[in-house]
Amino acid sequence: MAKKKSKRSPKKKSTQWWQWLAIAAGAFLLYQGIEHFLYPPKESGSKKSVSLKTKDRKKERAKDKEREKEKPAPSPVGAARPSPTPTPHASPTPPAATGGPVAKWDFSSAARFLPPEAYPDNYTALALEGSSGLLAYAKTIPGKKPGPQGLTNTQPGLRALLWNGKAYDAKELDFNAVKSELENFKLVGLPQPERRPWIGGAAKVYPMKLFFTDETRLAVAYAVVEPNGPRWATVIDSSGKASPAVFLQGTTAAVTRKVRREEKNGKFYIVSERGSLDLDAPEAGYRWKVEAYAWNGKDFVFDKELSAQLTKEKKAE
Repeated sequence: MAKKKSKRSPKKKSTQWWQWLAIAAGAFLLYQGIEHFLYPPKESGSKKSVSLKTKDRKKERAKDKEREKEKPAPSPVGAARPSPTPTPHASPTPPAATGGPVAKWDFSSAARFLPPEAYPDNYTALALEGSSGLLAYAKTIPGKKPGPQGLTNTQPGLRALLWNGKAYDAKELDFNAVKSELENFKLVGLPQPERRPWIGGAAKVYPMKLFFTDETRLAVAYAVVEPNGPRWATVIDSSGKASPAVFLQGTTAAVTRKVRREEKNGKFYIVSERGSLDLDAPEAGYRWKVEAYAWNGKDFVFDKELSAQLTKEKKAE
């Protein structure tokens, strides 16, 4: 019995050793297979990506050729594309003496004639005879910022652009000359001349409105535009005194003023009405004084007879 036991024990140990070896080998092969499946060699991926990139490039080249065919033919060398009209602005230097004659005076064509101190976005251009023009604008004041449309913190300006056959001569109207007639009110903003002259001929008379700073009243002024430039029309009163044709218009507590124009018997008249009220006896109403000035081709001269007649008619109202 002892001999049989000694023969069985070695066989049992040999069988267990080979089993473990087979299991380890199988596990190793299984691990290699899983790793190869999950992480393929780089060479195969790079070749695949290279082939895909090559195909994509071919497709892009084909698309580029199609786009080139669809593009319109280039314009001739001499053709120019239309450009948008630039916004008018003040030139750094007065260009009044440059450029050819203006065919039509408007906001766009007058832009190049603005002086450097002009507010650039609000002005009026009027046509005169031939290629000449009249430009009303607002002057900026150094150190002050203009308000909207240049209606505040500015001063009035009026410039005649006179075509001499070769270039433009710029002539300015002097607004300082009328300050004494306006009770030293400060003028502001651009003047408003009527678009057509009230009186024609070699000397054209343009009525215009002038405005004041912090004042509800305004001024009615008359400018004469002659071949040599603009000037203020002159009124000659009953005493023979000459002054600019500028009149206040509006009402205060004690005084009301009105200015109008009349045409009688082929003559042109400026009619000024002034009514004074006695504040201690307002029930008495206004005491009116009416003055008429007739145009003689150069100045407005006081007409005594018409003034007396109009004053009488005003008091009877």
